[in-house]
Amino acid sequence: MCVPFPCIWTKIQGGKVKEFMTRTFTINGKLYQAREITFNTICELEDAGVSLTEIEQKPISTVRSYFAICLGGNKEVAGQEIEKHIINGGSLDEIMTAFREELSDSDFFQALTKTANEEAAENQEAETAKRTRKK
Repeated sequence: MCVPFPCIWTKIQGGKVKEFMTRTFTINGKLYQAREITFNTICELEDAGVSLTEIEQKPISTVRSYFAICLGGNKEVAGQEIEKHIINGGSLDEIMTAFREELSDSDFFQALTKTANEEAAENQEAETAKRTRKK
């Protein structure tokens, strides 16, 4: 963890060294560090009831669960803090942006997406071949 915010860290992504700035977001006037999306983070989200396939359908639950992970795992506290933040005129834009950017930079998530896309393309090709043989 880097303190004070922000800091710059380096990792190899796609065979190239890239520098990333630690992402932060504010809830109730307090600055939090966004968590990198790794295999374990995805598992924590799923354990909290948020599946990768449901992120678009459950944005509020996703945000609460991700914030809970950033806090150390307490969904109830995360929900209370988000509720106070919204009641006091705050928005979820910062945390949602941080989450999307962490997904975008995640080597694990990118590899998972690539594999899913390749499998979908293979399935489509197989279906097309079946239809062509039936004719």
